[in-house]
Formats: sequence, structure tokens, C-alpha cells
Amino acid sequence: MNRESTITLSISEIGTAAQRTFMFNILLDGKVIVSNQSLSPAESQAVRDFSRRYSILFEQRTGQPRITSDNLKALGTELFKLWLAQPWSKITKNVPVGTLRSLVIASDVADILNLPWELLRPPKGDFLGFNLKLSIRRLPLPDNTLTAFEGQLRPPPLRILFMACAPRDQPYLNYEREEEFLLRAIEKAGPNVVIDFGDMGSFEELRQRINEFQPHIVHLTGHGIVGEDGLGYFAFEDEHGKTDLHSSVEIRQQLFAGSSVQCAFISGCQTGKAPPVEALGGICQGLVGEEVPLAIGWAASIADNIATHFAAIFYNTLAAGQPVDRALTQARQAIRKLCEEQGDPSWTLPVLYCATSQRLVFDPCSKPVPPLRKSMVQKPLPGMTEGYTEQFIGRRRELQELLPALREGSLQTVLITGLGGAGKSTLATRIARKLETDDFIPIPVPSSKDKPLSAARLMQICNDAFLAAGQHDAHSTLSDSQLSVNDRLRYIISVLNNNRFLLLLDNFEVNIDESSREILDSELAGFYTHMISNLVGESRAIITSRYRPADVQELPLIAQEMTLGDFPESSFIKFLLLDAKVEQRYYKGEIPHDLLSKLYDLLGGTPRFLGQIREVLKTIKAEELRSQLEAVTLPSKEKPTLLQQVRDRYCGDIFTSRLYGYLNFDSQKALSRVAVYTTPVNLAGMRAVTGEPEENCAVLTESGRTLLLLILSTNTWQANSGLSMASCGTGSLLQND
Repeated sequence: MNRESTITLSISEIGTAAQRTFMFNILLDGKVIVSNQSLSPAESQAVRDFSRRYSILFEQRTGQPRITSDNLKALGTELFKLWLAQPWSKITKNVPVGTLRSLVIASDVADILNLPWELLRPPKGDFLGFNLKLSIRRLPLPDNTLTAFEGQLRPPPLRILFMACAPRDQPYLNYEREEEFLLRAIEKAGPNVVIDFGDMGSFEELRQRINEFQPHIVHLTGHGIVGEDGLGYFAFEDEHGKTDLHSSVEIRQQLFAGSSVQCAFISGCQTGKAPPVEALGGICQGLVGEEVPLAIGWAASIADNIATHFAAIFYNTLAAGQPVDRALTQARQAIRKLCEEQGDPSWTLPVLYCATSQRLVFDPCSKPVPPLRKSMVQKPLPGMTEGYTEQFIGRRRELQELLPALREGSLQTVLITGLGGAGKSTLATRIARKLETDDFIPIPVPSSKDKPLSAARLMQICNDAFLAAGQHDAHSTLSDSQLSVNDRLRYIISVLNNNRFLLLLDNFEVNIDESSREILDSELAGFYTHMISNLVGESRAIITSRYRPADVQELPLIAQEMTLGDFPESSFIKFLLLDAKVEQRYYKGEIPHDLLSKLYDLLGGTPRFLGQIREVLKTIKAEELRSQLEAVTLPSKEKPTLLQQVRDRYCGDIFTSRLYGYLNFDSQKALSRVAVYTTPVNLAGMRAVTGEPEENCAVLTESGRTLLLLILSTNTWQANSGLSMASCGTGSLLQND
């Protein structure tokens, strides 16, 4: 093992406000080399000015920082002369050749910690930030020495938990693009990395994900501020998507203490205005301690290609079991040429804060252990076949807009509209499950093409729900056949206003005329128009439909329509990577990021076929998929519904038929018989339509596992298209909603 030496440059501030000066000591392996040296007041002020001007370089609203290579060298030379020139020969004389060295900047002065120490440049030497034999660490503690690391490291692979926080009342940050940036970087980092994401950007979600995933590194991107107390604060998102500030001390003590987190990577956003350097530096200073041995501050926005390349090399090196110092230096070396070509000093941005001498984030000698991922299955509401999802991904802004408003009552009714497959039923179910915790009782009322909603069925479903909730008088009144249908439908709204229910009308478009967009059933139309204006009490209503009924032209203030757009690319890829086989193929480069991006651009706008796509990606060769995608030609000026039909046809040709071909002949025959029916079936149903004994049906479903997963995933994402697998050449167990 290589020997190690530690050079400690301890800097404090002394004197009055008008005559503040920096005093410093230099120690080599604990022995004093330079004692009680001080800069003049003028030199001290020059240091402060330099630190602040350098930071401001990265806080411009437009463009990247620019500084020539010669100027950087001059700055590095001056910085070295000021602090280390005098004792450098003595230090190098007492450190044997080949010894690993750590330069520890020990100070509690922000201007000192924010200096670009990586620029230090000895005579006839290169920047110390590129020296693999020397690591530069910032110790934001006044005791001047690093404590020994005595903890036990967890096994590989390297587990990274990423969360991009983008409060809507802060400067704009495209959090989905931030996720894309890290996904591209991790693709290049190799197979020994596993990544998980926080979807909502909240403090509580981060706590939950740390407990479940047990990451080695938490990578936070977003905005920071320095509070009046001098602490750094990170801007998480609350339920409304607004700023929820938490100090570095809260993060350290309430999230990281006692966890598996060995390193926090706190970065400024890659898009939008970067937060002040001192803010993210302040967060790192407050994070490091017994609870968090290492913290990396990446304090500003830099060019995407530089950021991606840096992160890829950094995480690849860490995943190989190398020290964090070496990973940082190799990543700096990797982006050096790009930075120098652009006159961009961004390679100096990532800096390491520490409280201990720890270098590794996991034990490279331990046997790898698969990462923990808690099941996040969302089950459909009773009576619904849709709304299921293995893990709810995406739709951050939609949830933040709708859920608090429904909970607080500023919204009574929400219409979720959009193309088939956009995830309307899944989002509605997510909201319903959340509102259940506030004592709202869901009343799911599904519709389908073969079973459209009628006034009688609506009354029956509501009546059953009222009885189950102990509303016997309501049940009695609603059961009174002496009352007219319209009176009883209006009475439903009265009961809802006086009780805490959530009425969910799902797939409502099957009850609407496609041309006029008016509700076909006059009684149902009367109920709908009355509900929109008169549901004003304790209950709430959610309606999912491809389009809004034309029966009410203008919605009152207590009702809102939300149209779901395309599924974000980052969410598309995150869903695919939830499968272990697809994840490993991605990390190994067998299905590269650019191919998944092309797949998304052409066919991934809605989540309809995500499950099928993921199943095929387990085995398909990249070249084969690429050639098939190159044959896809989408019309440029089609209406959204027609464009969707074209996409569906291609998805059926490329993915669904392929999965059907995986089955043996008996499974194909049985499933084709079942496909005649448009309702979900269990084993008994399969037995009835196939003529096979139930035990054979069980065998058939096991041999058809891939296709059944395909069908389940179609149902998962609420396709809402009316497209059956038969139209794709295979047949369907479950009709898309």
C-alpha cells in the first residue's frame, strides 16, 4: 500500500473589522512547518476580492465563464506564492517520492473555502488539481485535523440516489433535463452503478428513498441560499411545488445520520441561473461531520457536454472501487481539453469537503449485494381494472397542482383529459390514494366500450358506497323508486356535499358522442352539468376522459380541466430501467442512451406501450431495434389522435407481435381465443373460453408470462385508446381503456 502524507494549511481570520487579516499555519503529518504567519491587511483584502470575483464568473445569467489558459496559470502561480512558496521545498524534501499526499485547507472562513485551490501551481509544475498523487480537501472545521475513519463501508455496486429540486418560485430549473443529464452520464459509467430517483423533489421523499434504497451517494441538484444564521439552505419542493428550505444541519441530522450515505454531491443546476457559490459551499460545510464523511460541492452551471463527461468519469472511477479524490481528479483531467478549448475554467468547480480521512464510499472487497428497492405498486381502486402501476413515475407538476387544491377545497371537480395512453386513470388513482389518507372514501365508477355508464348503474354504485359508509338514510332515499331518476341523481350530489367521498368517473369518453362531444345519455348529462356547478361541499370528483364534454361550455372556478401531455423522456427511461435486465443492458452499453432517446422521440410520447417495450428490450439487439426504428416515418401534420394511431401501429408491429411470437403454439391458441372478449378474465374465465382444464390454463399463463406482463402493463398505463392487440396482429386479454 502506498504511504500517505497530509499537508494541512490552517487559515483563520484575526483583527478588527477594518483591519482583518488572515493568519495561517502549515503542518506536515501533524508536525508544524510554518507557524503563525499572516498576510497584510491589503493582501487579505485582495484574497477576499479574488475569491468573490472568481465565484461571480460562474453566476452570470448568460453565457459560460471565459478566462484564458495563461491567465489561469498566472492566478495559480500567485495563489501558490501567497500561501505555499516558502515551505514547499521543505515539504517535498520530507515526503518520499511516490507518496500520496493530501492538501487539507482547514478554515471556517467562507472566502477561504471558496478559493479555487485546485489552481495552485508550483514553479515549473502543473495545476495541483490535475495531480493524481495529490488530493485537495476542504475541512470546514476549526480543529485543523482530519479524524480517522472508523466506520464500516457497505458493499458494491455503487448506489446513487438522484433528486433534482425545482421549486416553481425559484429561478427556472428544468428538472427533467437534469435527470436526462445524469442518465446520460450513468450510461457511460459502466455496469457497476445503480441509480434511483426522487420523483417529487421533497424533503420527505428523500428521507423515504434513503431508507429504502440505501445509497452510497446522494446527488442533489437545485438551488441554495445562505441564511441569516450563516448556514447553507437547500430548496426542496413542498406539496404545492413551492420552496421548502432545509438547512445543511437538518439534512445531515434528519436524513443522513445513521444511513448508508457516505457522500453528498450538491450541484448547481445545469440549466437556469446558478445559485451563489457560497450557498452550495455553505451546504457542504454544514453537511460534513460524523454523519456525512464526504461532501462534493459543484457550485455552478456548466456546459452540458462538460458536465456529462465529468459525471461519467467520476462515477465510473468510483464504481471501480477507487477513492473519491482520485475520481474527482480523473474527471477533471477528462474535461480539461474541452474546458481549455472554450477558455472555460469549469474544471475547478467540483470541490471536496470532508470531516474524516475516509477516501472510499463502499467496500470494494465485499461481495456485491443487489440494491434494495421497496415495492411501490399502486393497485387499482375496487371495481376498476385500470390505475395499476408498478411504480408511479413522473407527473410531478400535475400532482402538485391538483392534489393540494382538491385536499384544501379550492377545487371540487377535476377533469383529466388527454390522448389515450397518457396515464389519466393512473394519475386519478394516485390522487385518490393520496386523498384516502385524508379520510376521503373513493367511489370508483368505470366505463368501457362494452359497458358504458348508465344512470341506473351510477345510482347503484353510489348507493352501495353510501350504505358501506353507514349512510342508511341516504341509501333508503336513493333506493326509493317513487322518486324520479333525475331527482335521485341530484340527491347524490346532496349526499356528496355533506360527506367526505371522492367520486371517480373513469374512461368517461365512451359516454360522449365523438362528433358533438355531448353526453349521449340525457339523464347522465343532467347529472354531469348539475355536479359541475353544485358539488361544493365535503366531497370531490375526478373525471378522466379523452376530451371534455361539451355539455358545460365554461367551467366554474371550483372545477378545472387538466390535459396530460406527452410523458417526459426522463420518466420514459426511468420506467424502463426499473427492470433489472434492462438496467444492466443499459449500463453495459448494449442498449445505448441515444437509441432509447430515438425510441422515445418516435413512439414514446404516451406511456401506453411502456411495458411491452421494456419486455422486448430485455433481449433485442440494438442494431435490430435501430434498423426498425429507422423505418418509422411519422406524419408531420397529423392531428394528435391520428398521429397516435400511427404510433400505435408501429408499436404493435415492432413490440407486441414480437412478444406474441415468444409464446408456444398452445399459449398462442388459448390467448387468441380469450382475445375475442374485451373484459379482463381470471383462470376460471380462461377455462370457460378456451375449453382447457384450469390447471392447463395455469400452465399456459406461466408459459405466456411475457405476454401477460405486456397486457398488464398496457392496462397499467391506462391506454384509453380502444386499440386491441388484435389490431396489432395478436389479440388481447385486456382491452385498452
